[in-house]
Amino acid sequence: MDRPFQPEPAARSRSGRIRYVIHGEDREQSIRLIDVARYVSEDPEVRTVRTVGDPAAPNLLVVEMTAEYAEILRRRLGPNFTIEQDLPVQPLG
Repeated sequence: MDRPFQPEPAARSRSGRIRYVIHGEDREQSIRLIDVARYVSEDPEVRTVRTVGDPAAPNLLVVEMTAEYAEILRRRLGPNFTIEQDLPVQPLG
């Protein structure tokens, strides 16, 4: 995968990063979540917070990145992957 974008120098601060969860798999393109995990771990604009599941085959990634980066990554990965903001769980009742 090519790098989704090179942000402007002003966007390189940690502020503005949002926590997202990523999950899915693209069997047609043979892209697995572990491939996405490796890809984002090499990018200084993304901070991996947690990998859920087997380290060799994770079920879920929790990362911090800008909203712009998330949108570009969504387009690159396609509809078989879900990238959504990681929101706190609200208790019932």
